[in-house]
Amino acid sequence: MGDGTIVSPTKRKRGGYHWKISITGELDHLKLFKNIVISLFNYAPRMYKDQRKKNTHSLLINPKVIYRYLTNVLGLRIGAKKTEFSVPHIVNPEFFKYFLAGLFDTDGCVTARAVKINQQSKKFLSQVKMLTHHLFAIEFKGPYLHRKTMWKKHWEIRIGTVKERKRFFQEIPIRIKTSNLERVVASR
Repeated sequence: MGDGTIVSPTKRKRGGYHWKISITGELDHLKLFKNIVISLFNYAPRMYKDQRKKNTHSLLINPKVIYRYLTNVLGLRIGAKKTEFSVPHIVNPEFFKYFLAGLFDTDGCVTARAVKINQQSKKFLSQVKMLTHHLFAIEFKGPYLHRKTMWKKHWEIRIGTVKERKRFFQEIPIRIKTSNLERVVASR
């Protein structure tokens, strides 16, 4: 849902299909994700240096069973995200906590005054906001129009109050921008 792509299956010359899930990001985060994939599926994904950006790497996952689990069981979409999309069906609050942490690790932002995330889908952010409030009593504000280009609108939800940010940091195990996070928590 953040910095990953589930590519449509492509036919092989000798029959069958190629299955591909690609995740891009910083090396430390991808190593963590790689270890999760190894522990859950007993499969070690391959990691490559992404030539398009300076400090970016790609993690490649190929097994059909993992592909089908993410698409058929969790309901993640194949291909590019549509303008409007939904939160995957996650019934366990503990799983949603880690889904939220992963989402903020990829697309979130922690500053001295706010915890925020922006996406193209207003519907998705509204669902994240409602589920976070329902499961953890954490109140996001928004969605607000964050940025508008000729082709797309980007929406944002945010937590600005110190009390809500502290609750968010206590409940959701995010790893992004640890220096920012430590500075924000220490200053309050």
